Amino acid sequence: MTMINNTKNTACKFTQIGHSEEFGTGIANVLEFNYQPQARNKLLAKAFKEIGKIEKYGSGIKRIYTICKDYGIIPPKFNIKQGSFEVVLYKEKRNVTDNVTDNVTENNILNIIATNNNITTSELAEKLKLTRRTIARYINKLKDKGVLKRIGPDKGGYWEIIK
Repeated sequence: MTMINNTKNTACKFTQIGHSEEFGTGIANVLEFNYQPQARNKLLAKAFKEIGKIEKYGSGIKRIYTICKDYGIIPPKFNIKQGSFEVVLYKEKRNVTDNVTDNVTENNILNIIATNNNITTSELAEKLKLTRRTIARYINKLKDKGVLKRIGPDKGGYWEIIK
């Protein structure tokens, strides 16, 4: 196992070298939390369990994801390579404020459209005190998510909210 430390946004990288058959679909199942835990070195696992260094077999990756989520840190990235896998842990926090602001703005747009499906982007911009370009960006996000659809032309058309 190698560890690389101190890049700008990365706390550390761990690379595990092993036989190709140990990884591949096996690690993919682990990342989806769809696996049966299995110790590769049973004697070592038993020793760590007896001294209290292992809470539960096979719970480590899920705990790492949970801890990152709880602390607002970007979740780890697992890179599967031939004969090895790499775990990248980040020290950078997710930008929660931006996500919350985006969700609130998108919800505000949908609420206004729900009351007036003929509203224009210029009218939305005026009501929400945003630029027309910003409204267009949010509308494109909503369209990409499959939540909002424009029926007809810009002039004379209307918005349809898709549940």
